[in-house]
Amino acid sequence: REAYVMGSVAVPGPVALPPTRQLTALQAIGAARGYVEDADRAGTHLLRDDPQHPGRKLIIQTNAGEDGRLDDVVLQPGDIVVV
Repeated sequence: REAYVMGSVAVPGPVALPPTRQLTALQAIGAARGYVEDADRAGTHLLRDDPQHPGRKLIIQTNAGEDGRLDDVVLQPGDIVVV
């Protein structure tokens, strides 16, 4: 069970999803050692398998506000956080 963090983070790649608690997109970005200096935080989004259309992905916007804070989303296995 893992999700992935890709793009403008220090260490992109898989992040293990703990079996006993939830992991959020922001926690996964932290596990990837955070944003790189020139990361576009407002452009951060989540790709998730679309249960209605196998093989397609849903794009979930994280709605970064002017202060750069993201709406946090609980990750599911196979999710991809793109910074």
